[in-house]
Amino acid sequence: MAITFISNYSSTNKMYTVGASSNLDDDKSISMATRIINKIKDDVQPDTSWNILLEVLEHTFLGTSDSNKYNYQSSNNEETGRKQALHWLANIDTSSNALSEKEYDAGLLQRYALATIYFSTNGDEWTSCSQKEDSSPCESNDNRYLSSSSHLKWNGINGKNGLVTWLSQTSMGGL
Repeated sequence: MAITFISNYSSTNKMYTVGASSNLDDDKSISMATRIINKIKDDVQPDTSWNILLEVLEHTFLGTSDSNKYNYQSSNNEETGRKQALHWLANIDTSSNALSEKEYDAGLLQRYALATIYFSTNGDEWTSCSQKEDSSPCESNDNRYLSSSSHLKWNGINGKNGLVTWLSQTSMGGL
């Protein structure tokens, strides 16, 4: 498949639409990319670290953001990790069934960021609490990365008021 990006942005209503000819795998991934980018645009204050992520996502999924004012270069693992995380959120993650719509929406960006970390660091090879139950022991399935439980229950994550406040991957192994 050729990598072609279509981007429609209306400054009036601040909505991005990722086009069907993007390099994403399916309509659900395209819809999720649009949702995440719009959530960052709508919810994030100017000059925060989320703006760096926004620029990276705009480049990855929309082919835009040529200015690179943050001078950030993605590695191939990061690019692949972002796409895998997006696919996981759109097609595999069942947390929207387990969490209230408000809780799911409030944690969407954090869930996406943590899934990106997981995939970018080859999380399936972690020796503790990866999504693969047969190859990595974990105290509880709710504590596994990419489980349907709140991402604040995942191993190595601490949070307060619905936000991740601390992340430790030291016990994951394989990093």
